Amino acid sequence: MHNARAEHMFNFGYRKSSAEIIEKLSAKTNLLRAKVEERRSRIVALKKEHKITDAIYIDLLEQARDAMKKNDQRMSYSVSNKLVQGGIKEEEFVIGAGVVMNLLTESDMARSEEAQVTRFELICRNLRDIPDEEGNFQGHRMSEEELTYLGF
Repeated sequence: MHNARAEHMFNFGYRKSSAEIIEKLSAKTNLLRAKVEERRSRIVALKKEHKITDAIYIDLLEQARDAMKKNDQRMSYSVSNKLVQGGIKEEEFVIGAGVVMNLLTESDMARSEEAQVTRFELICRNLRDIPDEEGNFQGHRMSEEELTYLGF
């Protein structure tokens, strides 16, 4: 007897109604929104802990992305608060690469999850069951991966 590969067997077509899909997508959207807020709060905490202003944050992310493009493996990043306003002295800061990579990862993941939220909201607003030629609603065909992702 040989080993059967279950992923190549039982290729059924699954159908779910718009209401079922919207319910699951709405729940997933709420989870993603919460995850984005969690990431944003971690970014704020890291910025506060390392005294990183918004201008420095942007500069750090640009430096990190440039370094990644060049395959430059830095141990730290230097930035300056070049804006001398209201008695603030110009200072140079050295931020560890781990902190910068954490900021970059959290920022990129939050942006990706926000894009998913936007897409899911669009789907929820526009998904409708459409009757076939006989007036019966067949639902929408879904893959096993989609079913699993939505928690069916």
